[in-house]
Amino acid sequence: MKKILIRIIYISSWIITSLGLGQIINVGLIHSGSYPKGDSAETIVFALSGLLGLAGATSLYGEVFSKTADESNQNSKSIENH
Repeated sequence: MKKILIRIIYISSWIITSLGLGQIINVGLIHSGSYPKGDSAETIVFALSGLLGLAGATSLYGEVFSKTADESNQNSKSIENH
């Protein structure tokens, strides 16, 4: 159960961070006059940043959690050997 919660928090934090970055990008584009506030481009930027966050989270997911799984397996084996 703890591993599932950690993995959900991991992916959620990626998405939240990318949406925060999307908000910063939107504010800059609105202030520069690229599009008005409430335009559909604002939604597109949010959607793309969310998808990029999800892609980043899933692409690094295997590397992050395979290391922790390998380390915990090695730690448990070394404890059993003593």
